[in-house]
Amino acid sequence: MGRTSLVVSTPKILIAGRPRTFPNALSTALRSALLQVARETAVYAGSGRKNKIDQTAVDIIRLGLKSLPFGIKVVTSEGEKDNAPRFLPGEMLGGSSKWDFDIAIDPIDGTKGLAGNFGRAVASVAISKRRQLQAVPEFYFERILVPQKNASLLRKNDSLESFLKRFPKRRKKSAIVFERPRNEKYVRILKDAGWQISFESSSEVAAAMDVLASQFQLLVGIGGGPETVLIAAAARERQGRMIVRPNPMGKKQIAWQKNSEFLESKQYGETFFVRGPSMMFTAYVDY
Repeated sequence: MGRTSLVVSTPKILIAGRPRTFPNALSTALRSALLQVARETAVYAGSGRKNKIDQTAVDIIRLGLKSLPFGIKVVTSEGEKDNAPRFLPGEMLGGSSKWDFDIAIDPIDGTKGLAGNFGRAVASVAISKRRQLQAVPEFYFERILVPQKNASLLRKNDSLESFLKRFPKRRKKSAIVFERPRNEKYVRILKDAGWQISFESSSEVAAAMDVLASQFQLLVGIGGGPETVLIAAAARERQGRMIVRPNPMGKKQIAWQKNSEFLESKQYGETFFVRGPSMMFTAYVDY
């Protein structure tokens, strides 16, 4: 694994990955586009205009990549389950019809929080060479994510309970959980095991980046498919570890899962979702 780059600006942007693996024009365009998304969507904080926020982000990213001499294929993008403005799976971005790179996109993770003036919001993309990112429908997955220092403790086929039993007693026990009713069972398990719990109200990706920066020892809960690919890219490049199981909810998600290659009884790791070198860009909306 290469070293992780960290770029801080206003708005803040984190870059996990290996810039030298990719053309400088591509890295620069993605960075510039996401910073512009963070700046221009901030004006809608508290407006209640969720679709306007998403549409603004989609338009900026699409235009920002249009002049590049590459073909960039969208393998997964957030928005379908909410019927929000989005990129379509299979859509080609950039200025070439040749397929050079894969991209996973969440134009704004935390749109609801931004529109309601609460919680964090981030613009996120992961980029890799072609056929290196896994196409993922928008059904839910159960995820357990740990930072590099805990990576050896999270093992294949672990449940949350088995991981917690293995966790060193003298090490600080702090977890972050996406605050949704679907995650209440994990909160009960963590409390029973004596863990300190923080809640993320808006952005799954922001919570994952906190864990990979070792601000917390664990992220656990059920979240979206596109976010899973983005988090996997960050985990792979920051030497964290993640285990994932499909957990579709509702008839539509169950149908998506049955029509995909994902088996509900099977567990997947971050390298299944990201098979080669990648870069993951996360720009924080400052409002």
